[in-house]
Amino acid sequence: MPAAQEESMTSYAAGFRDLKRELFLPQVPVQGQLPPWLRGQLLRTGPARYDLGKQRYRHWFDGLAALHSFTLGEDGVAYRCRFVESPDFSEADRDGKIGFPAFASDPCRGLFRRVMSCFVPDQTANPNVSVVRCGERWAAFTETPMPVEFDPDTLATLGVIRYPDKLRAQLSGAHPVPRGDALVNLQVHFGPRSAYQVVRQTFEKRELLHALPSAQPSYQHSFAMQGEDLIFTESPFRVNPLQLLLRDRPFIENYRWHSDQPTWFHHLELSSGRHQRFEAEPLFCFHHVGLTRRGDDLLLDLIAYPDAEIISSLGLERLKRAEPIPAGVLRRYALREGKARLVWEAPGAFELPRRDPRPQRPAVYGVGVADDTQGDMYNQLVRHHPHAVWRQPGCYPGEPVVVHHGDQAVALSVVLDGASGCSFLLVLDADSWTERARAQLPQAVPLGFHGEWASLRGEQT
Repeated sequence: MPAAQEESMTSYAAGFRDLKRELFLPQVPVQGQLPPWLRGQLLRTGPARYDLGKQRYRHWFDGLAALHSFTLGEDGVAYRCRFVESPDFSEADRDGKIGFPAFASDPCRGLFRRVMSCFVPDQTANPNVSVVRCGERWAAFTETPMPVEFDPDTLATLGVIRYPDKLRAQLSGAHPVPRGDALVNLQVHFGPRSAYQVVRQTFEKRELLHALPSAQPSYQHSFAMQGEDLIFTESPFRVNPLQLLLRDRPFIENYRWHSDQPTWFHHLELSSGRHQRFEAEPLFCFHHVGLTRRGDDLLLDLIAYPDAEIISSLGLERLKRAEPIPAGVLRRYALREGKARLVWEAPGAFELPRRDPRPQRPAVYGVGVADDTQGDMYNQLVRHHPHAVWRQPGCYPGEPVVVHHGDQAVALSVVLDGASGCSFLLVLDADSWTERARAQLPQAVPLGFHGEWASLRGEQT
């Protein structure tokens, strides 16, 4: 391995080491000045344990989940982290082995158990992707329809949410969208009559809003929604449900990329059920950024990849070797009359996108992370419209969450300092894109994915 790759690998290696201890720090040292209006919690989830003793997870997306909270108040910053005590965690902690099928890692199972799992789902409940609020309750989500509720104050696990209905779905979007007092989500049912299912869900029940049949469903992670309009991307990264029935390989390895097939953007009007689809070139997408209307056009912003190679590139062995990570690109498509027209593409790589929630800000583009070095992890925070970059050598920021109070706003990101092997909470001014403060932790927060802001009770943002 070239020396440059070794240096790059070791600089972010602490982000993929197991979280050794749960922690509560009532007072975290703060450098700089926190805005006086910034009162609340940044709640995050992410992979935090890969080595189980007898077995080891193989992919970044598979690590056992831990929750993290940064509470910002009059007394400064407090930090807490706890593992999610899911069935996956309990079985792995007890046996030292993978207990449930994961994204790219699978327990050793016989044919009988593989077949039975298609009729009695044997799904992971390891919510290491996102956290979502519904009313006053919180749950952590992954890509199966088994979110885990937790207490936002203590991060204690309250239990797996199981729905007592007859809906059959094995895949679920990790980014449900709040709508009134409930959430809208996209699920996928695999079977003789596979289908995409748009559902309305709370933590007690869910109901089917619309279903679209698909003989070979594509991989789904997120969707875009604005008002009554919902759009999801059907990329040519598809699976034959029969392969899942008799699978002898991890879940995602059953999917195949079909470069000769187009991408379809599916548009549903939630109130009427009216369905349209728009054809685009082959592309792969994890994250949709936003959806707006302009005249007769639907404008869709998303992060596009030329194919699905990004998935295998995030395997732990490839990350250890510091192999190049394919670059996702922020794009805007105009959808009209069955066609998707590319109208704008941002320069450089972009991922883990968030929107600036201030109503006077453009509903285009957004903020996110990027890397500017082949073989390096995401090493900078980027804002588009207008373009700005924050970077500190040897540091690896996570998803920026924008919090606002009137017209004032900051972006919060958990950053790994590769030199010290520890992490800090970075507070950036959302307008100047310069540092306002940081709260330094004594240990690393393993590199993860998504979080949300919760204002303290009685505070408004």
